[in-house]
Amino acid sequence: MVSWKMIRNLAASCLAFIGMLYLTGCTNKENLTGNNWSGVTVQTIVDSTCFSDDCATGNGGFSFPAEGKIGGLESALLCGNWEGVEAEALIRFTGIPQDFYIPGGAYQDSCWLELTLVKRSPSGRNPLELSLSKLNQVWRADSTALVLDENIHPLNQSAFTVPDSVSTYGTVVKIPLAASDLENWREGWSSVADTLGFSMVITSSDGAYGEILSRESGRGPRLRFNYMAPDDTTLYKYESRAFVDSYRADYETAPVLENRWVLSNIAPSRLYVNFNLNYDLFVDPAGNILSEKDRKRATINKAELILYLKDNDYYGSEIQYYLWTDWLREHLDLDPAIAIPEGKISSGLETASALVTGDRVVVNITPIVQAFASGDEDIDSPGDQPFGVIIRSRHEMLRFGKMEFWHFDDPDTPVNKMPRLVIRYTPPFL
Repeated sequence: MVSWKMIRNLAASCLAFIGMLYLTGCTNKENLTGNNWSGVTVQTIVDSTCFSDDCATGNGGFSFPAEGKIGGLESALLCGNWEGVEAEALIRFTGIPQDFYIPGGAYQDSCWLELTLVKRSPSGRNPLELSLSKLNQVWRADSTALVLDENIHPLNQSAFTVPDSVSTYGTVVKIPLAASDLENWREGWSSVADTLGFSMVITSSDGAYGEILSRESGRGPRLRFNYMAPDDTTLYKYESRAFVDSYRADYETAPVLENRWVLSNIAPSRLYVNFNLNYDLFVDPAGNILSEKDRKRATINKAELILYLKDNDYYGSEIQYYLWTDWLREHLDLDPAIAIPEGKISSGLETASALVTGDRVVVNITPIVQAFASGDEDIDSPGDQPFGVIIRSRHEMLRFGKMEFWHFDDPDTPVNKMPRLVIRYTPPFL
């Protein structure tokens, strides 16, 4: 008969054994398998020869365009005339009094439009000047392409010069407004009803751009002025954030670029990157090549693409980049290069955001490499070779800026700037 004492002793022994395993597994932090007694250590592969056109799709890498859509919920309003992109910010205020006037003197100094800028074009190239126009048209934030130029009427005031330095945390500027423009805003309307609101367009000088926080950020454009009503000596104040804001952009669709990797936010351009997994490089701690069976049981601790910057005039020590990595789940003939259809792309993963502090960008592809290395049964891939990944910026249609990376097929690419695939894996223990 089993006594309670025997059960307690057995339970205590089990707990002691588990505790010993825990202590031994946590002693050596260099062993990611979690123990010191298996003899299995993390192995690292660094391969810069895996990129070539001799891959499953017949093309190892190129750039291709993507559709850019303004949804009206962007966190920033883009305004600029920069490198072939023309963008204009649109804002609308409501609740404007129907009949009012702004007293002369000091009260006219109370009329201003407040904007919070978080990025501007390099001050050494051209000054950034913002101009205001009246928009006499009903418009929606998600369909600004329908705004007609003939309904935009410039206000009779000087352009506002933005400071040379803009903080990424937000630099507030106040653009003065002429009292007469505010008082006559409803002029030409078919009724006094607030059908159009106080709609305004912000344009930029040539060769410059600005990024303005939208209402979605909680720090969107704000309009303020003091006024009086006829036959009333009471001074009132109108002050409100924009009720609706968005922007419209005009640009040429990005081209398909063979043997170039260009990542662009406006006129979106994405990267296609393919590589061969050299399974002869997967070895055990003794240097023996893993069998197919053991390789499929290996754990991919981390897999990263290292891309080296060739051109970058936007991201730096203050602006983080955010990348998203998708992948092809099936074979696609990409020789010659094409704009890859969205229907052929499987949603992937977001890489860790980071600042560009050196000459490289790191792209996390761990689950993708794990899927192919382990021979995922849901993927029909000859030789367990990937069909390639698609890298896109999470800032598409949210910011200006682009980055170009050194391509493996560019004859000018320095040896130390060749892309690399870095894989850290743990071979199976048993």
